[in-house]
Amino acid sequence: MSSAREPSGLSIPVTHFASGDLWGGAEALLLSLASEQFRRNPEGVRCVLMNPGRLATELAAAGVPTLVLDESRQGFLSLVRHSAKFLQGSGPSIIHSHREKENLIGLLAGILSRRALGYVSTIHGLPEPVPGAGQLFPRVKHAINSMALRHGYDAIVGVSGDISKQLMPRFPRGRVYAIHNGVSNPGVDVRQDTDGRTSEPLRLLALGRLVPIKRFDRLRELSDRLAVSVVGRPTITLCGEGPLDSALRTSLGVDNGVQDIVMAGYVADTSVPLSNTDALVITSDHEGLPMAALEALASGVPVFSFAVGGLPELVGDGIPLKLAPAGDTAGLAQVISDFFANAPLGSRVAPPADWKFGIRFCADSYADLYKAVAQRG
Repeated sequence: MSSAREPSGLSIPVTHFASGDLWGGAEALLLSLASEQFRRNPEGVRCVLMNPGRLATELAAAGVPTLVLDESRQGFLSLVRHSAKFLQGSGPSIIHSHREKENLIGLLAGILSRRALGYVSTIHGLPEPVPGAGQLFPRVKHAINSMALRHGYDAIVGVSGDISKQLMPRFPRGRVYAIHNGVSNPGVDVRQDTDGRTSEPLRLLALGRLVPIKRFDRLRELSDRLAVSVVGRPTITLCGEGPLDSALRTSLGVDNGVQDIVMAGYVADTSVPLSNTDALVITSDHEGLPMAALEALASGVPVFSFAVGGLPELVGDGIPLKLAPAGDTAGLAQVISDFFANAPLGSRVAPPADWKFGIRFCADSYADLYKAVAQRG
C-alpha cells in the first residue's frame, strides 16, 4: 500500500466530481479539501456536482468555481457532455472523483475533453450490503464502477488504512493509496464547561445518515445499560435524516413518549450540537474515517465507538477516543462509564499540536499524489 506524504502547497490543477444532493462524510471532506486547495491556488480548483444542494451552496460561498448539473433534467450522456465542455473551458487538470457514478462521469468527461492530467478516486467507505431482491442493480453498478477504476484510474485512495488494505487485492499494484481525512481548524472551541454539570444527566450525541450500517438502533440498549451504571441514564440526541427515520422513531421509543432519546433531524452546523454535548457516540458496523469523529476530536469532545474501520487509526496519546469491541454495546457502555467516573461532564481535551488529521496535512498529501499521477503521464 502506498501512502502520500506532504509537499508544500498545490501546483497541479484539479477538478472534483461529486454528488451535490447528498450530505455526508464524503461531501464534508470535499468541502474542506476544495476550500483549502482554493485558498492555496484560486486558479487551480473547480468542481462538478450532480444536483444542487448544500455542497453547491457552500462551495459557492467559498468562491470555488462549480458546475451544478441537474439529473432530473439531464440523462447520463448529457451529464458527460456538459462536464466535458466545462473541462474544455480551462487548462488540463487532475480528475478527482468521490462517488461511484461520479467515477464514471469524470472518466468519460476527461477522455472526451482531452483535458485530464490523470484520474484519482477517493473511496470514502465500503459498499453497504443490499438484502434480497434488490441486489441486482447495486451489483451491476458496483461492477461497472470497479471496471472504471481498474482500467481508467491512476490512483484509488482509501480514507483509512483499513479501507486501503481491503482495496489492494482488487486493483493493480501501486495504484492504491491511503490518505486520512482532515478537518478545518483543529483545536478550536476547546474549553472546560464543568460548572454546575456534575449532577446533570450525561449528554450524548450521535450524528449521521439514518441508514442501516450506522446501527443507531443500538442507542436504546446503550441508554438502558448506562441507566444502571455509575453514569446513570443519559440524554441522547440523534441528528440526521435518512430512510430509517420512521423505523428508528419506533425502535428507539421516540414516538412512544420516551424522553431519553431525541431525534433532532438534519443539522447543517454540527458545531452547535457538539458544543452542547459531553461526548459523541458511534454505533456503526463499519466506518471509513468518519468526519463526525474528526470534528468532535478537533473541538476537544470525547468520542466513544466500536473498534471498526479506520477508527482505531485515530487512537493516540492525549486523544479522548475510547473504543469497545465491534458490536459490543455492553462494552461501549462500560468504556463510557469508566471514562466519566474519572472525568468531569463537559470536559474538553485539545488535540496535540502535531495532530495529523487537520485539512492542511490532508491537502498536502493530495497535492503530492496529484504530482505523482501527473508525472506518470
